[in-house]
Amino acid sequence: MAYSAITSAEIAAGKPVCGPTGFGTKTKDNFDYLYGVVGSLSLNQVLNGSFEVDSDADGDPDNWTKNLYTGGTGTLYTTSPAHGAKSWSFVHPGGASNGGGYLDSDYIEVAELRAQLVCFTLWATAAGMKNMVQVRYFDKAKSELGAGSPATIFTSVANPATATIYEAPFTPLATTRYIKIRLIGGYTDTDVAGTIYFDNVRLVELQHYNAGDIVIAGGLVTTSYFSTSMSTSYVKAAEKKINFSGVLRIPFNIYVDAAGTGYGRIYRNGVAVGTERSSTDTTPGTAFTEDIAGWSAGDLVQLYIKHSAGTPNSVGMGGFSLNGDKYER
Repeated sequence: MAYSAITSAEIAAGKPVCGPTGFGTKTKDNFDYLYGVVGSLSLNQVLNGSFEVDSDADGDPDNWTKNLYTGGTGTLYTTSPAHGAKSWSFVHPGGASNGGGYLDSDYIEVAELRAQLVCFTLWATAAGMKNMVQVRYFDKAKSELGAGSPATIFTSVANPATATIYEAPFTPLATTRYIKIRLIGGYTDTDVAGTIYFDNVRLVELQHYNAGDIVIAGGLVTTSYFSTSMSTSYVKAAEKKINFSGVLRIPFNIYVDAAGTGYGRIYRNGVAVGTERSSTDTTPGTAFTEDIAGWSAGDLVQLYIKHSAGTPNSVGMGGFSLNGDKYER
């Protein structure tokens, strides 16, 4: 099906509305076509994220659902928006249990366990207002998940007076196929009167690591390094903070300066996640390699080492890198 323009002659008085070539049929076909186009372009998009469109002129932005707390109001703001011609505002009137309100976006298609980032602009007339951003998780039938939804990914009672861009990361729960973004302005548990403004709400899918042989971060430890105060318990020798979630392929080698056995193990944020490896080699040998899943943006990938006999013996290590299936961008 393709889009078919409706001519002026076809809407003239007396022209047929129904029938295979009537105005009504053409209108339906065009709506079906445009709906399909919009659906195919809606991957990871927050529809009307800058609140520019209010096609029915009801004062609420299209593709968002407004809910108000007791005493609260919510309106489009056009005096000095941060992005485009409009922003959205909630007013908290003050008073115990009163509040502003919240907006829920339309459904947004996502994949489970793939890290995302909600970007938005926020400012307020009262710094102490409580404002939040939440993510609601839905399965393929668009039923909201019972546990973990909604998830609060941003909360503040120290808000800027000028438009400020924020980024709030999250990872969709298992079985999630759709999300909704909820913008909460002037939450009811904080009695601070004022106006909160939201604008330019966007969703970005973060790069996801998959195990591969492309070096994402290399040269983390040189093969000439030896610990000078080696312990018989594991000590951290090197670490790297990562930017994305997923699976990493992690090689490293270990060797000793003299007798005894050297040990190495991969840790995540101070917790062992890799297999303990050991070597009695006195020169760098073949690297141990592991594919380790479960990494999240902001995690620390760490290499811990120890020696069977402790000081004054030492362990050398090298070849420690983080590898994936694509270059980090």
